[in-house]
Amino acid sequence: MKNKLFLFGLVLLLGTSGLALQVFAEENITPANLSASCSADNSEAVVSWVNPVSDALEQYFVYRSTVYGEVGGIVNPTSGSKNWLDSSSSGKTVSYSDTSIANGTRYYYSVRVKTVGGIYSEYTSQYPVSCG
Repeated sequence: MKNKLFLFGLVLLLGTSGLALQVFAEENITPANLSASCSADNSEAVVSWVNPVSDALEQYFVYRSTVYGEVGGIVNPTSGSKNWLDSSSSGKTVSYSDTSIANGTRYYYSVRVKTVGGIYSEYTSQYPVSCG
């Protein structure tokens, strides 16, 4: 039998009939199979991963660093609808194109997702790429 990691969360709900406490558990939601490659003209790094299987996915975040072992900063837009996920993206491959790279610079990418309950996944392992 495989071991499974579960994340737990608490949500306080305030309704017309008073305060309620909701407890929920979720399987490991860390994205899998992270990879990165260069576009044909080396002008962007294309980061791809497989979303976890979950009906509660809300957003993804792509992180970039020039130092291995450091998470770095978020490179994808975090407002608007460009990084929002829904149940149709559960278990699917997703890609993000980072167009703000410098030719010849080695970058290390990692990804994590957030659920509608506000729970963040672990960071994926970093994946290196150098374009140009």
